[in-house]
Formats: sequence, structure tokens, C-alpha cells
Amino acid sequence: MNQQGMTLIEVMVTIAIGIVLVSAGLPSMTTWVQSNQMNSRASSLATILRAARGEALTRNNTVTLSTSTFGDWSGVVNMYMDTSGGNDAFSESDGDEFIREIDLDSSFVSIRGNATAGNYISFSGDGRLDEGGQTVSIEICRGADGNYDTTTGQTVTINIVGRVSVSEGVTDCIP
Repeated sequence: MNQQGMTLIEVMVTIAIGIVLVSAGLPSMTTWVQSNQMNSRASSLATILRAARGEALTRNNTVTLSTSTFGDWSGVVNMYMDTSGGNDAFSESDGDEFIREIDLDSSFVSIRGNATAGNYISFSGDGRLDEGGQTVSIEICRGADGNYDTTTGQTVTINIVGRVSVSEGVTDCIP
């Protein structure tokens, strides 16, 4: 007897095997997407910091990056020429010049700065970090609302001469 097609049992077994394979691969896919998003945010932040330093050198004036929430850099960041000196809020009446707005918002990634990073990071006209001789450290971790994965992560550091570097590893996502 010549059969064409598949029996119901064969179709059910094939579907069951497919479900097992997809469910085994899904958690690792989620981890990969979150890890990729974390790496992307670290790279974006480093690029923004380097651009701010470049603007300070080009304009020969202080350029400041600011965030609205103390120590939390995972939202909207503003870049502006800070004519009254570093580490103060944008004010057109002071002669500050708005340069651009950058959105680092992410639901899976936390971007937290140390006390030096506070609400402002400034570069002086000679490209040096204008933070009272202290370095800035910003940790990028997966997670949010205090539930951070500290087993993986990246740290963006700015030394006192303004050099921006990215390194693997974090302490607690609250530097």
C-alpha cells in the first residue's frame, strides 16, 4: 500500500520536538539581546562623552553634559556650552548655548554614575575633566529598580585629563 503525507502522530511528534527546541533556545536569546543592549549603551555613552570633550576643545570653552536625576544617566542627557563654568544647570540667561539632546533610555539597562558624575559632567576648554580633580565612573548593568545583574556589565571611566575608556566588569552598579 502506497501512503502519501504524514499521520497525525507523526505531525504531533514533530510539533513537540519543535516546541522543545524553541523553548530551550529562548532564554539564551533573551540574555543575548539584553547583553547586546547593555554593550550598545556603554558604547553610546562613551561616544557622547568623547563628543562633549571634542566640543569643548573645538569651542575652547566648558561643555557640560547633564541629566535630570542625580547619578542616573539612563534617560535624556543634554549637552551644552557652559559659559559660566562647569557643573551648573543650562541657562540661556547665563549665555549657555544648547548643543544637543541624547536619549539613553532603556528598560533593560541601568546607567549609574558615582558621586562625581552626579547631575553634571563637564569638560574644560582644554579637554580636561572639570570635576575638581576627581575621575568619573559610570557603570552600565542589566536590570533596573535595584535588581541589577552584577555578574556582567561595563564601566565607563573618565580620567582627570578627559580620556574616556570602557572596561568590562562592575562592582555593584552603584559606583
